[in-house]
Parts: sequence; structure tokens; C-alpha cells
Amino acid sequence: MSFNITAYLVLLLVITAYVGGFLHDQYLKRADRLVVHANSRNEDSRWREIFESVTLSLSDQQLVTGLAILIAGYYEMLNSNLSVYHWNIVVNLAWMSSAVHIASLTLLKDFLNRGPTLRNIRVAGMLLLLVLLTVAMWPLRRVGLSLGTPVKCLWRNRPWNRYLDASFSADSGSIRDYTALDPDRFLTFSMLLCAYIWKLSQLFSSSRGWVRKWLVAKPQAATERLMRRALLSHRPNWLARPAYFLLAQSYIVAVIYAEMAESFAAVVIYLCLALPWGTFCIFFYRNKGSADGDDVKDGESTLSFGQLVPLFLLVLPVLAGLNIYGLSASECDFLDTLYATYTDHLSSKTKTQKLATKSLGGYTRC
Repeated sequence: MSFNITAYLVLLLVITAYVGGFLHDQYLKRADRLVVHANSRNEDSRWREIFESVTLSLSDQQLVTGLAILIAGYYEMLNSNLSVYHWNIVVNLAWMSSAVHIASLTLLKDFLNRGPTLRNIRVAGMLLLLVLLTVAMWPLRRVGLSLGTPVKCLWRNRPWNRYLDASFSADSGSIRDYTALDPDRFLTFSMLLCAYIWKLSQLFSSSRGWVRKWLVAKPQAATERLMRRALLSHRPNWLARPAYFLLAQSYIVAVIYAEMAESFAAVVIYLCLALPWGTFCIFFYRNKGSADGDDVKDGESTLSFGQLVPLFLLVLPVLAGLNIYGLSASECDFLDTLYATYTDHLSSKTKTQKLATKSLGGYTRC
């Protein structure tokens, strides 16, 4: 429960900062301004610092939680008979934490670039999470696995039909069905890998320049040259026009894709797609049941120590935001007091000069 609350809080903060105009002007691209009409009208508001502080806390919490879940899952797999049912829950939770952390980096790009050391530590943690998650998803690539099978058995070189669900085996007509790949796992891993490449390439200035040069500018320039050749060629119109229109459509699609990939709207769209998909995967396997019996499922549905502690840990990001708000309020009060004192000093000085001028008969001293 607390895990899903944290993930959707990040989505709410990102959408609020985007719609409310609390983002830096450099985060908004042409697609944001022309299509969504986004702006940075509240860029100098103290609420922007609060959004960044709370998002940073929630983002780090997602990263650490994902690593902790995977490490604990590997430990339980090696030292006890952790079932495929529980391994699915571990993998889906870690995938969701990774997706949320990756998407939240866009809102924190300016903050992370001010501290390269901490940024590199986060990148190292993200890459470690990606490696652990990729290895964890490998044994789940088959369809029809029995949820009660110990997951460490899937790493052994044995026929896959030994670990298939009974209903799936009865409906399957050939060995070929036993080795079928799960399309859901392929989609999940593809979304994660594309998000990693996409956001990590935007996190460093050198990688951003390389991507813009070789993946955007060079292909667009080559397409423009081909379009010019198609127009100036001596081929008949029935050959030149289709080639030109095909190149023009490809060029337009590539430009739109490049603009959307750099926009902040793409982050919002990614979160709106990734979070429901991750939630669906978690609750799908959660409600599918366990081979350990209904007692385990009932025990997992009740609030206990393991569920209450993460719920109370959600207070930490709120305290971080309130701390920033209190500091900003105190700074504003101090500046208001200083300005009032300076204004009173100027007014008293002006009154003194007027009295001196009046006493000297309208002439002031040099």
C-alpha cells in the first residue's frame, strides 16, 4: 500500500509542477509551449523548492526501496524456497520503483547537476537496480509457470514442462507451448530499458549533445538532402513524387518524435502509462493466489508491522517539504523586516534634510 502511495504521490507532484508552472524555464521545450501551452509563471515561487525537496525524498525512497526489495528477494531465494508467486511480487515492485525514480529525475535535473558526486552515486544505484532487475526477470520469461514452484528451480537446466501450471499443461498440445515467451514480460522490460536509455542520456550534457547530433541533427540533415534530390531529380513525376512524400512523412514523424522526447510532457505521459501498468501487474499476481494456501494470502492482506512501518515512513517527505516551507517563510519575514527598517531609515533621513534646508533659508550646505 505505502509503495503505491509513494509512486502516485510522485505522479501527482510532477503533474502539479507541470500544470501549475513551477518548473524551470529550461525544462519546457517547444512541444510543451505549443501543444500543452505550459509555462514557468511560478518559477520563482518558494513552492518550487518544496516540490523539488519532496520529489527528491520520494525519488530516493523509491530507489532504495527497489534495491532493498531485490536484495531481500535474492537472499530469500538462495536460502529458502521462495515461490514464483512471491518472486513475481518482488520483480513487479522493483520495476515500479525503478520506473518512478527514472521519471522523477527530469524534475530534479537542475538540482542533480549542482552536485555531480551525488548524481553519480544515484546513477550507480540506478544501474545496479537495472542489472538486478534484469537478472530477476529472466526466469519469469515463460508463460504458464506454476506459482508454487520454488523460483531457484527455474535457474537449473531442466525441462520447463516440470514447472508449468496443471491447467496450462492440460490445455497445451505440444512441447512448443512450454517454451513460449511471456509477452507481458517483454513489454515490461522494453519499457524499463527504453526509459533508462532515454533519461540517462538527458542527465549528462555530453550525452545530450551526442544524442542531439547523431540521433536528431544528422538523420534530419540526411533526410533533407534526400528530399532535395527527389525534387531536383530528372525522374518522371510518378516516381519522384511518391519518394518525396515518403521522405517528407518520415521527416515530419522524426521531428515530432524528437521534440516530444525532449519535452516534459513525455515524462507525464510515461508516468501515466507506467504506473497503471505496474499496478496492474502487482495486483494481477497478488490476486492470482498462492500455492501455499489461503492462509498466506489472508495474512498478506492484513495490516501488520511490515505494512505499518512503511506507511509511517511516508511522513518523512512531508517533513522535508514543511522544513523548506518554514525556512522560506522565515527568510521572507526577515527580508520584510529588513526592507521596512531600510524604508524607515530613508524616510527619517529625508525628513532631516528637509528640516535642514528650511532652517538655512532654502540653501543646503555643500
